[in-house]
Amino acid sequence: MSERQIQIIVPARASEKEIFAAQELAEFLRLASGINAGLIREDEPGAIGAEGFFVGATRRAEELIGLKALLNRVGEDGYKIVCDGKNCIVCGGAGQGTIFGVYGVLEHMFSLKIYTDDVCTYENKSPDFSAFEKENIPDFPMRAIGIYPVHLERRSPGIGNKRYCYRMRLRQMDEGWGINNHSYFRVLPPAVYKEAHPDWYDESGTMLCLTNEEMTAQYVENMKKIIEDTPEDSLYMFGMEDTTVHCHCSKCRALAEKYGGQDVAVMLVFTNKLVKALNEWLKDKHPERKVWFFTFAYLWAEVPPVTKDENGNYKLLYEDLRPADNLGVLLAPLRSNASYPMNDPRNIETLNTCYHSGPRMPVKEIFEGWRAVVNRICVWSYNQNFYDYIAPCPMWTGLDENYRWFKQLNAYHVFMEAGCVGTFGNFSEMKIYCVSRLMWDCSLKLEDLVKEFMGVYYKGAEKEVYEYFEYIHKHAEWMDKNLDRQMIFVHFDDDPNGRILDARFWPIEMLEKAIDIFDRALEKDLSFNVKKRVLLESVPVKFTLLFLHRDKLPSARVKKMIAELTDIAEMCGVTYIWDDKPNTIQEVLKTWESELSAVKAD
Repeated sequence: MSERQIQIIVPARASEKEIFAAQELAEFLRLASGINAGLIREDEPGAIGAEGFFVGATRRAEELIGLKALLNRVGEDGYKIVCDGKNCIVCGGAGQGTIFGVYGVLEHMFSLKIYTDDVCTYENKSPDFSAFEKENIPDFPMRAIGIYPVHLERRSPGIGNKRYCYRMRLRQMDEGWGINNHSYFRVLPPAVYKEAHPDWYDESGTMLCLTNEEMTAQYVENMKKIIEDTPEDSLYMFGMEDTTVHCHCSKCRALAEKYGGQDVAVMLVFTNKLVKALNEWLKDKHPERKVWFFTFAYLWAEVPPVTKDENGNYKLLYEDLRPADNLGVLLAPLRSNASYPMNDPRNIETLNTCYHSGPRMPVKEIFEGWRAVVNRICVWSYNQNFYDYIAPCPMWTGLDENYRWFKQLNAYHVFMEAGCVGTFGNFSEMKIYCVSRLMWDCSLKLEDLVKEFMGVYYKGAEKEVYEYFEYIHKHAEWMDKNLDRQMIFVHFDDDPNGRILDARFWPIEMLEKAIDIFDRALEKDLSFNVKKRVLLESVPVKFTLLFLHRDKLPSARVKKMIAELTDIAEMCGVTYIWDDKPNTIQEVLKTWESELSAVKAD
């Protein structure tokens, strides 16, 4: 090892994120090279003549890189690394750029690969400061994943694992947003306003009446306070509530009819009024603020008010609906599916509570129609059955193609929701890894990422785990072809195939073969951690076998499987499994155990 004393130097007034970046560097430097580098601020006496790593917006970074020009190029999460033979200077954007830059340094010097919060690989050697320069900018400026435990929100501190989130080069879901998601009622809470102003809400009380002028004026005033209270944020969401309900009062219906019966027009008229009033206020009171507003393209407000001209180009049906220059849309195709890439014409978005009937439109047309009329889009995609979380979930088809398409559309913020409620298998950790990599660099191939992850995370059992992964996706193709059942995300009111946990979709022979694959994997000489991971991935098919077919199995085997699942759930932290009651695996397994005891007693 080098006798040279290596230091980690941070700015005199280092931010919390710069300190975190320096600590991450120190930890992996110690693991890979055995060096215990000291951390000093550049205004401390020990920093004079110090050599090593300069992390963040240091004076050295300003001298060698030029911070203002750099930040203009790389945005909030991009970074630049410069090694000059003696030192390594890393600096990034004001978001997590410097943190992600540190991981870039570690990847360059030690071939560091981080797969989960506690699984990584690296080479053991001394740091190499040989001349090197790299600038790295993510394909999407803002990236977040709604999978436990990397799902974080600033307004819900204490939930999730921030270190894991950053190690995956992700953001907290609401980072940069003064207000986000379903936000109508956060701006105008019914508990505060509804009693005095019942006409501000629809008759069910679950949505705003978007044509009420008094409500609109109060909404603007409340938004002014939110914007002033969040000076570091630049994105603000006017988000409809998470419901298919919208107001049907005479004014709302008349406005929709004015625009050909399109409900989305009511939302756009309301939203444009908000943006116009707030832009005028910002210009007068806060001219320095550069703010973007967003609204949902979701459920009843999903279809853009556009048509195609003779050349196949999208154009607005009504020019007075044109969104303001700084109004974008957050596209959330909840009623699409994961059986095809999103830009595949077969991926149909249903526009109400039905699946096999009612309006149907290709997701591709919805996205491209909106993109033609707004200057910025964000994407909220889905990758989980949000009724039966515990069900097998082969939803990996075309994931990499989706992100390449999102990039073509110049998406600004990409978020995938795929199970924020807890641990239940279905390759959650692998999904976090693969999707986070694709969000940073969508040119990567999903199959390569999957095999790379499995080779490390399921080491010794990767062959069998990949066999199961392929097997369950081939089964999903069979379901699509023979049963017209796509991998949808929600339950549809009129769909006879609505629930994914149905014996038609999961024949006993198919589940038994899947379990046999896991049994072969578990017969191998595996480390404790790998065995635990394989057991967790076996939970969906084992639980599904009992849920659908336990009456066909010998009672002794059912009893044994209940005990096994109980042990795995305790060891791996599996609890919440679906929206039914009871909703924990522990309660369900106890119910089945009681059934067995009752049968025996009879």
